[in-house]
Amino acid sequence: MNGVPSAPAVSTPLDPDELSDEWRCSANDALTFRLVRPSPEKESKERDQQVEMSNFHPTYTHQLWDDEEIVGYKRVKALVAFTSGALYTYLSVDYEAKCPDTTVPDIQALIGSKLRGGFTTDWDDFKSHVHDPFTPPGTLLSEYSLPSVDHSGKDVITYEVWHGHFTDPTLRAYHARLQFFLLFFIDRSSFINDSDPVWEVLLLFQKRVSPAARNGSGGSVTTYHCVGYTTLYKFLAYPDEWKLRLSQILILPPFQRAGHGQKLLQLVYSLAEQRRAVEVNIEDPSPVFQMLRDLTDVNLCRKHRFFERSAGAAGGGDGDAATHEDPLEKWDPAYARRVKACLRLTLAQVRRCYEIFKLNSVSDRHRHSKAMTAYRLEVKARLFNQEQEVLSLYSHKPEQRKEKLAEMYNELEQHYLTVIKKARLH
Repeated sequence: MNGVPSAPAVSTPLDPDELSDEWRCSANDALTFRLVRPSPEKESKERDQQVEMSNFHPTYTHQLWDDEEIVGYKRVKALVAFTSGALYTYLSVDYEAKCPDTTVPDIQALIGSKLRGGFTTDWDDFKSHVHDPFTPPGTLLSEYSLPSVDHSGKDVITYEVWHGHFTDPTLRAYHARLQFFLLFFIDRSSFINDSDPVWEVLLLFQKRVSPAARNGSGGSVTTYHCVGYTTLYKFLAYPDEWKLRLSQILILPPFQRAGHGQKLLQLVYSLAEQRRAVEVNIEDPSPVFQMLRDLTDVNLCRKHRFFERSAGAAGGGDGDAATHEDPLEKWDPAYARRVKACLRLTLAQVRRCYEIFKLNSVSDRHRHSKAMTAYRLEVKARLFNQEQEVLSLYSHKPEQRKEKLAEMYNELEQHYLTVIKKARLH
């Protein structure tokens, strides 16, 4: 029987949310970052073997994948490698299989869209750039040394901070490569507008000086390796004063927990003092950054002998410290203004430092001592006034509001106790 031919069957794309676990994997585990640097210790005829590699995984991937999960692929392995100085970038993505009849994002295209400084997919091309000479963009601003922790055989390693603006095209191009890391190590971060000339950039590098004997030229070779960075800008504080506002500080994972974040923040405070800015303001600090900030500010207060309990040594070293026999007895706005003016802290940060030092002075006692009870009431009163936006949600539920306030206090106390431990205030 003759008739109209039937149309070919059209497959309906599968909903990625309905895929089984075999088509899912952790994005944090699947994605690897690698810093590649020339190795002064390795003597090899093969130039590409004269390298050192540091591998690490992201902390966050939710800005690329919902729920930090790659869906629609089996056994994904993605690698983003950078030369440790110039940050020349290589990207590769491998997977065992891609689920048919699904519409899922292309992994390489997704990662590549965030690599604003460009990248190569040719490993041989990438290796050819590992030994390229590199000098940081901008102007050398400061340097410091820290004890070696990488078994290099040296007692100390030198670190340099370079400064510049986005009006410098070389620095702007370098920042375009470096800011990629923000998305994966600072929660809720975003790229800043690098066309705005108001921004300043502080770039932190490890500096290595090694013999040049392998090429027969004698002398030495200096190489620079990216450690981290921060961005900042100044803004007017009405009517005629200036403040410095700091964005997040990023220290790359291979260099974390070595004190570099504190060094950068201390340098920003020094810049504020040199420029006569009245304070350093930080926009929306992450919990990790708040810990860094509290630890740095507590150490600055201790260095300048603020909030010392002993009579005659209660703050500032300016000759009239003895007028404050006990700066921890109660919150003193006049004393706080002195701390703010000296250290360029915000008043809110001075208050946190006061509470940290005061907790340290009473926390060794019994949890139910009068001093500890008075401390809890003082901090809760401050939180009650400061967190009205949140607590007002419980305005008709007094018991729940009380529980929420207690929860806020307990979280803050645990944070303070961690600062006390890290700062070794005991």
